[in-house]
Amino acid sequence: MANRTPYTCECLGKSAVPELAKFPARHRLVRSFRSRGFVAPEVTNIDLVAGRLLVATDGFWAELSPADRMSFLDGRCYEGRVEYDDCSVLCMNVAEITYAETTFSPEAATNFYIRSAELLDRAITLNPGGGGYYHGIRALAAYMLGDYPAAAAGIKQADLQRFPLFHVVAAVIYAEAGMPDGARRAGETFMRMRPDFIRNILAELTIRNYRPEDQLRLASGLRKVGLPVPDGVEAAIASAAAAPPD
Repeated sequence: MANRTPYTCECLGKSAVPELAKFPARHRLVRSFRSRGFVAPEVTNIDLVAGRLLVATDGFWAELSPADRMSFLDGRCYEGRVEYDDCSVLCMNVAEITYAETTFSPEAATNFYIRSAELLDRAITLNPGGGGYYHGIRALAAYMLGDYPAAAAGIKQADLQRFPLFHVVAAVIYAEAGMPDGARRAGETFMRMRPDFIRNILAELTIRNYRPEDQLRLASGLRKVGLPVPDGVEAAIASAAAAPPD
């Protein structure tokens, strides 16, 4: 069993992990980015090779045996102890081929929205803090999947009034859900908060890494709301999608 002391508790001296796991301040940050009292971050460069790259929490590498880690990665259930650190791991496949840009196949993109919706549904059942963000992103996923009733229900629970993009997402959702009054109000609010967005819509959607298909869907939705989408935007999206990568 690994017995590496979590970084946040190293200042407490040498103690056994089971003891540190019950210490009230075990999750307290001891280093962070900030503009005043700057502390230089520790940076480690790693030359990656093809294979799997794991990014794990303390509960994975400090509390599981090598055999338990393999079981966890294989998807077998692990019942963590409540008082211990969260046991989570992100597994990334590192390929030898590099691409000039990020690309999605239609099937992969649809699966991305489906998977995102499933994960968000699970998170929302846990009543997370800042739940409005979860409901807002869940509503956008439902919109992209064409489930407009679910999108409308989700955006009503988001209530992120001070964020401009909340209003533009609400506007296109309400327009597709057959709620023209709500779409109009959200669209007017968005134009007051971000009058430059629609004028530069192609650049705004591109920097947010929306697929061309999703850009076209959003542009169409904004026209349905009645917002002044510039002429030729759809043709420009199609042209950019057809152009070879630099």
